[in-house]
Amino acid sequence: MKTDKIINIVIIILFIAVIFLPQCLCYIFKDNSLEVSNTENRKLKDKPHLTLSNITQYPKEFDDYYNDHLPFRNKLRKTWSFINYNFFNTSIDNNVIIGKDKWLFYRGDNTIEKFTATKKYTEEEKRNILSTLKSNISAFNEKGIKTYVMVAPDKENIYSEKLPKTIKKGEVTSTEELINYIETNFDINIIYPKEYLLQTKEKYQLYRKYDTHWNKIGGLIGTIYLQERLNEDFKYDINNIEFEKTNEVDKRDLADFINLQDELYENTIEVTNFYPNVKYEINKTDIYEEYISNSENDQTILFIGDSFRTNMKGFLAKLYKRVIYLHRDKYTYDLIDQIHPNIVIIEAVERLSEQLGKDLINEK
Repeated sequence: MKTDKIINIVIIILFIAVIFLPQCLCYIFKDNSLEVSNTENRKLKDKPHLTLSNITQYPKEFDDYYNDHLPFRNKLRKTWSFINYNFFNTSIDNNVIIGKDKWLFYRGDNTIEKFTATKKYTEEEKRNILSTLKSNISAFNEKGIKTYVMVAPDKENIYSEKLPKTIKKGEVTSTEELINYIETNFDINIIYPKEYLLQTKEKYQLYRKYDTHWNKIGGLIGTIYLQERLNEDFKYDINNIEFEKTNEVDKRDLADFINLQDELYENTIEVTNFYPNVKYEINKTDIYEEYISNSENDQTILFIGDSFRTNMKGFLAKLYKRVIYLHRDKYTYDLIDQIHPNIVIIEAVERLSEQLGKDLINEK
């Protein structure tokens, strides 16, 4: 009986230690070794305050806060993620899918639902997107500006063979259906370099293994396809692309999500033979980046897009005297009269193709 009592006391002490030791250590040391920095691309929960209005939600809110700010949280999460990724081929983040050969894919923004066509744009949504797109292009045309629309393919649509077998592509993805709808009901051909990328992926890796975006070669292929549509006389042999890997680590947002950014990474690829004699300077503001080059093409391009524009910047800038890039969220209509572009390019990644319907005329 005495032995059982001692064992019970030891168990209670250990239980209390497990509960309170991390907090005690945090209070004692108060240094960076116990940081709770977030790597999940989201804001950590703020500490809730108990009031009469939130008395029923408070326990859940405090539990979420405590879980987010638990000392050693990142180290514990990293260890658990490492075990899941390497031994069970599973992800600790619902937004990340582990594919074949350990490739990572994105589940957020309804990416997989659009890829499998289980979530489609409604007729009303398609009409609204088209209506706004028409208004934007009409307003730019009135100012003598040519407008082009580009959709950057999702990684899932280019490397579908790397997805788990349980995920099957729809006969036509939701975005492809939207593109067909726009082109059927409007005199415009959307620049969608999917087939161009599929033709070249056997020769080059075009997307990052641990990230949602295309790499520099993918960005170059997208730029070449875009430029062929802007200028029918443009020719560039994509079979002779020369590149080298640098010592710089490339971005890897999906690896960040599962807290394995230190274990899962690739080196940045730099293309070395794309118009090497054309040089440019970059002027940055809080809103946009302006590339000024010694290109013989003296036109100005305004490129309104998302993060897929990043790995296109250095290439398009060598084809035009002046190229200005900005994220659509920072765009305002008064920039048109400030920049005076000859060409506007509206770009959206496939999973966010509804952004083609963003109002660019009434943005103040």
